[in-house]
Amino acid sequence: MLSRTAEAWGDWLAFMYVLVFCGLRSSEIRALTWDGINLKTNVLKVRQRADKWGRIGTPKSDAGTRDIKFVRAASLTWCFLRARVPFKIMPTS
Repeated sequence: MLSRTAEAWGDWLAFMYVLVFCGLRSSEIRALTWDGINLKTNVLKVRQRADKWGRIGTPKSDAGTRDIKFVRAASLTWCFLRARVPFKIMPTS
């Protein structure tokens, strides 16, 4: 079942893990960079946000700047995505 889900979602599966397990705002997901994802420690660093027009800025509050531990399954999915999408800012549309 998991392999069929991964197949159906493709590259979006990594983003679904972030949405479900990490609680990021959509603007924070849009601003994710590979520099902010540590695949060895499974920590995602939230340091910026991107509005719906793609303008990058700081998080809305001090609490918005944070480190989030994510599940191992997400780490594996990010590894596969990283191999195919070497962009600094990940495409989300």
